Amino acid sequence: MNAKEDGTTVGTPGDEREIRAEIRLDLTGTDCILEGTQEEPMVRHQIMNDTCYVLSDTGTKATGVTQTETTVDNSCPCAVFRRHQCVPLFGAVEDGTTVVTTYLPDRDTLQQLIEELRDVVGHVSLRRLTTSDTDEVTDVRTVDLALLTEREEETLTRAIEAGYYDDPRGIEFEALASRLGISKSALSQRLSAAESKLLLDLLEG
Repeated sequence: MNAKEDGTTVGTPGDEREIRAEIRLDLTGTDCILEGTQEEPMVRHQIMNDTCYVLSDTGTKATGVTQTETTVDNSCPCAVFRRHQCVPLFGAVEDGTTVVTTYLPDRDTLQQLIEELRDVVGHVSLRRLTTSDTDEVTDVRTVDLALLTEREEETLTRAIEAGYYDDPRGIEFEALASRLGISKSALSQRLSAAESKLLLDLLEG
C-alpha cells in the first residue's frame, strides 16, 4: 500500500493476469464448505480474513437464501488459490462438479495451482483456458467429456495445462510424455483417442 499526503492509502498497481482459466472441481467427500451446496444455486462466495462465507439458495425459507461459514485451512481449495494470489470465482454446478473461474499471471502458476488442487480435491480438470496474448480459447467442454475415459480426460487436461495445444507449442510431445510419466506410444494413443471422440462429437453436434 502507498500513503497519500492526506494520510489515506491506495493499492499498489496489480500484476497482469494473462490467463483466464475455468476449472472443474469435484468437491464430493471433501471438508470444503462448498461441498454441501453443490446441488444448490450459489448466490455468493467470499473470503474475509481466514473465514469463507457462502450464500446459497436453498428454497426452504422466505428469503430462499442461507449463509454458511467456515475457517479456511489447508484442506480447503480456497487456501490453494490464496497461496497463488488468485481470486476464485465460484460459479455454476455442472454434473455434480463446481466450476471455478480464476485469472493467473502465467502457465507455470496454472500448472502449480492445479497440481496443488489435486492434493485436496478428488477430481480437478480444466474446463476452458483463454490467453490474452492470442485471444484463443482452448475449450474441451463444448463437447461431451463423458465420451472420454478418466485416463483420456486426465491426459488431455494435463496436455492443455502444459501448453501442448498452444501456437507456438508450450511443450513438445516427448517432454510431455516425460512429464506425465508415460511412454510416447501411450501418450499418442490417449491423445488420439480423446481428440477423435471429441472431434466426432463436435462435428455431429
